[in-house]
Amino acid sequence: MSNKIFTVIYVIAVVCAGCNPEEAVWNDEFTDLNSRWAWNYNKGTSYKRLTKIDGASVVEIGITDQSSSSGYSDCSLHEDGYQYHNGVFEARLRYAGDHKFGTIGWGFWNYEDGATVECAWFFDSSTGGNASGFQAMVVNDSAIKFQKHLPEIDIQKWHIYRVDFLPTGTRFFVDGDEVAVTSKRPSKLQRAEIWIDNYRLQVIDGKIRSAGHLNMQQDQRIYIDWVRYYEEL
Repeated sequence: MSNKIFTVIYVIAVVCAGCNPEEAVWNDEFTDLNSRWAWNYNKGTSYKRLTKIDGASVVEIGITDQSSSSGYSDCSLHEDGYQYHNGVFEARLRYAGDHKFGTIGWGFWNYEDGATVECAWFFDSSTGGNASGFQAMVVNDSAIKFQKHLPEIDIQKWHIYRVDFLPTGTRFFVDGDEVAVTSKRPSKLQRAEIWIDNYRLQVIDGKIRSAGHLNMQQDQRIYIDWVRYYEEL
């Protein structure tokens, strides 16, 4: 699947309910393509760029209608060289498209071995049976350990998403409201990521597997307004 972007906040026991941007270690509002991020994209089938929405600078990542079942296309941004045992991811973003992408997501992703799905994230897939549909999810060694579908969240509208990756489990928030909580958490070091791709997902015996790739009928994209990282509060 690949790598993605977010806001993070380190916490030990009590998570903040509305963190102060002035206390952030870094606050990326995307006035440029910050060198903090590594970018994955496939020339011709995916792209990244700065653009303006309502006068504000945002970053746009997307895959194009040239993406096909003949190969993998993705666009993602992920932290380059940063890793976390615990933390809080937070980002303001929205999806735009016809919900016929492969997978999209944002939160924490496996830093140690990008080939193994190990994460705590907000996730959606247009394939994969029960893995499809927007949801909060925790995955260990490619096995889905926790998932909660969130059909009430319209991902085509702007929301602030937060993932609290804690020693005692994982909590998920949308616009300040807790939408899911679990004692499950990733076991490997994590990094912040946001991505979109044409991955055809399948779930076999509870584990996420590849079933090839999808043809895109139209461009699919994510607009990202800002990402912040906080150390322990």
